[in-house]
Amino acid sequence: MCDCGVDLSDAMLNLAYANAQALHLPNARFERADAKSLPYPDGAFATVISNSLIHHLSDPVPFFNEAARVATPNAAILFRDIRRPPPFLFPLWWRWFGRHYSGQMLRSYQNSLRAAFTPRELAAALRASNLRRCRLFRYHLTHIGIVRPASSTTTVQASSSQSPPPALSS
Repeated sequence: MCDCGVDLSDAMLNLAYANAQALHLPNARFERADAKSLPYPDGAFATVISNSLIHHLSDPVPFFNEAARVATPNAAILFRDIRRPPPFLFPLWWRWFGRHYSGQMLRSYQNSLRAAFTPRELAAALRASNLRRCRLFRYHLTHIGIVRPASSTTTVQASSSQSPPPALSS
């Protein structure tokens, strides 16, 4: 079984590789790939995870569709991202939740908040996608996401020489 991570950033891939080595994860594999056009066959993964990607996409539907394609029909799916605050709360929001940031990090956080989706926008994108049996969730005030628990198949094979599909994270 292989755990695969994808990113467009070489810096993030290098960080992921270093973290995997430090955690003694010999099966971890990291590849440069676009989450909207993954180099994997249909139904290749039993789990698809994404953290803090959605706000970087002007339209998340192509990513959702690609995740649906590479996930097995019973795969677990978890996407988590920051949520955009209501406009009247924006100045208070970034001052409070970004209070430990300064300089470029604070500017990046503010830009990420502006680019983030509201729960309503994320729900509309989910409905427009090929993802099924998913629901939105809210994590504290600052984050929202999409989740689908893994489901068991109704047909159980007596014996199988195949390994379960691996996990994909972006």
